[in-house]
Amino acid sequence: MVCLAVFAVLCPAVSALAENVLYDADEGITVPLQDIDLSATFPDCLAPTKYNGSTTYKNTSLSGNNVTLNSGTVGNVFGAVNADDSDAVTDNHVTVNGGTVEGSAFGFLGHVNGGRSDTANVTGNSVIINGGQIHNIDGGWSETGNTTGNCVIINDGIVDNVSGAFTRTGNVTGNNVIINGGTVKYEVFGGCGHTGNITGNSIILNGGSVAEVYGGEIINGNTIDNNVIINGGRVEKDIYGGITWMAGTAIGNNVFINGGKVEKDVYGGCVDGDAKNNTVTISGKPTFGDDTVLYGGHVDGSGVSSGNTFNLHSSGITVAGIQDFQNLNFFVPSTMKNDNGFMIAVTDTADITDAEVTVTFAGGTMTLKSGDHVVLIDADKPTGTLLYSNPYYSKTTAPLGVTLFYDFDILVPDENQKQLWAYLPEGGVRVNPKAEVLSKGFLTGASLLNQGYDLVALHGMNAAMNAARQNRRSKVGLFYDMTGGWSRYDTGCNVDMSSMSVIAGMAQNVEHRIGRMTTAAFLEYGKGSYDTLKTFDDGPLQGHGNAHYIGAGILGRMNFSNLNSSRNFYTEGSIRAGAIWNNYLSPDLRDSQGTAAGYDSDTRYFGMHTGIGMMWNRPNKSTYDFYGKLFWTHLLGDSVTLTTEDSIDFDAVNSMRMRLGGRSIFPASYSVNTYIGAAWEHEFSGVAHASTLGYAHFSPSLMGGTGIAETGISWRPSAARDFHVDFGVQGFIGKREGASANLVIARNF
Repeated sequence: MVCLAVFAVLCPAVSALAENVLYDADEGITVPLQDIDLSATFPDCLAPTKYNGSTTYKNTSLSGNNVTLNSGTVGNVFGAVNADDSDAVTDNHVTVNGGTVEGSAFGFLGHVNGGRSDTANVTGNSVIINGGQIHNIDGGWSETGNTTGNCVIINDGIVDNVSGAFTRTGNVTGNNVIINGGTVKYEVFGGCGHTGNITGNSIILNGGSVAEVYGGEIINGNTIDNNVIINGGRVEKDIYGGITWMAGTAIGNNVFINGGKVEKDVYGGCVDGDAKNNTVTISGKPTFGDDTVLYGGHVDGSGVSSGNTFNLHSSGITVAGIQDFQNLNFFVPSTMKNDNGFMIAVTDTADITDAEVTVTFAGGTMTLKSGDHVVLIDADKPTGTLLYSNPYYSKTTAPLGVTLFYDFDILVPDENQKQLWAYLPEGGVRVNPKAEVLSKGFLTGASLLNQGYDLVALHGMNAAMNAARQNRRSKVGLFYDMTGGWSRYDTGCNVDMSSMSVIAGMAQNVEHRIGRMTTAAFLEYGKGSYDTLKTFDDGPLQGHGNAHYIGAGILGRMNFSNLNSSRNFYTEGSIRAGAIWNNYLSPDLRDSQGTAAGYDSDTRYFGMHTGIGMMWNRPNKSTYDFYGKLFWTHLLGDSVTLTTEDSIDFDAVNSMRMRLGGRSIFPASYSVNTYIGAAWEHEFSGVAHASTLGYAHFSPSLMGGTGIAETGISWRPSAARDFHVDFGVQGFIGKREGASANLVIARNF
């Protein structure tokens, strides 16, 4: 990635004196080759023009040069050189597409350097090799200065040695080597030097063949935070994340082996001093040689090896040995089964003395049950040995995705003391209490459906009656009702939802001897966006989601006539059905790989409601409506797979609500009425049950009571009074808190 950044700034970094130098002998394109005096005379060099005032050697431009060798034979290739003074050598670029860089008969092997100096800093230079034969490559070279951010990319060709950068007495920082193909016959260094600090350099091997690999290498000094990444290709000899040959430290160096073939040993860090916090990580399907030993922090002298870590993301790996690790982290794939296979096998010695072992599942599915075990290390070979503190026993907790915890016993079993097991005891599986928020997201879908049913059975019912009221022309009318608002539900955590619901339908009246029957068919739609918040001992856990539904239904109301009384009774009911889609994500609920938990749910719903009431017409033309309603909503269950690969089975949610209330309607004028009302609602159920692999989650619930207050105004502007508009607002307190507003439009034809 650093190399890409270098190339992205080629043009902006070009100096006004920068040169483009091309050498292509096959095409007859040549330039004079130069003899350059550095620590010795380097003959036949392909380089930019020498500065006229140079005392030893210095190019006219030290920045932005592009030097290309396509064919022919030269002694050395330099993007820019400064052997005169402390002017930095920066952002020069060398490309070799073919030809030979052979050095001289006097022992000065052929060098390709992006930038080179004696005392100055060398920064941001690059070398790209697409072919040819070369002895030595350095992205940047300085005798006593610092080399920073230089890069080498090898796509093809044959090379003896390569480094991202070198210095004798300075610091080497953030240099990179990327090998996609070709052959490196001897050594590859991300960064190297004699004294100083070698920090943050890297090697990435995607293909090709190399011999020995050093993320960072120094004779006397410190190798810190260097990286080797093996994605493919072949490594014939040892790999070192960081190595200090004499006095110094090796700290925080890393080797990642994701593929390819590794023939010899692997060292996170190696030093004659302290080796701390170095890491070796294996994933994918790499293969290893018969003699490969994995070392975490290897100390040759009197230093201390501490905090070094082995991470294993693969199963079925075989090596000769495991040494010098204080932490062993096993990421068990979901394909591992009870006593079937192993994570890693050793043919010689695995020394886990005093090592801390952890287990994590790489995926959200697992078939282990109480009494099962996974073989973490298998030294059960004729020459295999497992060294451990006797007796070896510890406990570790492995999260399965975000929903379950497996509490393992880590032990060397009596029946086979050449193996290390992760054993699952009785009662070793428990549900992550934080998984509760996932059920709350599903339950919020039921809350949205309940809000939609309030619209159908309350304002929608009134809209249907107003649309179908009898007049001279017809008994059929159209109605439209919309509501929207904000609500907070206390389901064990706070759920805040902004929502809107719409119904539209056709209604008609049928006159009977005992009264008037209003029936209607309607379509409904609703949507809501919501946020969840639950506070645990270690802090808040937030989530957010969106839900929407589409459905249809019928409703009816029978208004009984009583000519001898001001009190008229009525009964009503409705049925509805449809589909609901709900997606939820909790960015705070993450698995061991850092993936946030979320899901998409697609299920169906249906419901019914029934109610009775009484309209009391007062002499002052005001009307009182007293009612009781019962709502039942059934949200079918769903089985989902989380983004973290956990499987969750959501059971069906049944909501049963009773609402008792009244409304007072007052005429303000011939065409305008106002109203106020109050009600009490109680939810008897509304529980969201869920499970993973049969283990039940905590079940949030909508159960509880809510107080409701409302006020509004209705208007019939036409003389025939066949057009009706109603606007109202509602407030909620209790289990549900918040406010909403609704608009009704009805017209009969």
